[in-house]
Amino acid sequence: MLTLTQNAVTVIRTLATRTDDPRTGGLRIRSEAERESHFAVDLATAPEIGDEVVEDRGARVFLDPVACPRMEKKELDALIDGGSVRFEVRDQERPALL
Repeated sequence: MLTLTQNAVTVIRTLATRTDDPRTGGLRIRSEAERESHFAVDLATAPEIGDEVVEDRGARVFLDPVACPRMEKKELDALIDGGSVRFEVRDQERPALL
């Protein structure tokens, strides 16, 4: 399942305060049908029917039914540059072997 970095948690919680209901709001990730590996990100007041909800430390991410399986074993990070935010999805790091 999708995991969130601390940066992503902080940014998503902050962005959720801009929705109509910060208690239920979050970030929605949806697949862009024309490009299999591209995703769109929007603020949402609540998940849509069929969305998978990922909650982490008070941050909520809603994954549409097409994006959800593509987010398996992925990590969402938020990068802040000059006042703008860019989200990045990457493979989850494997734990080190002892």
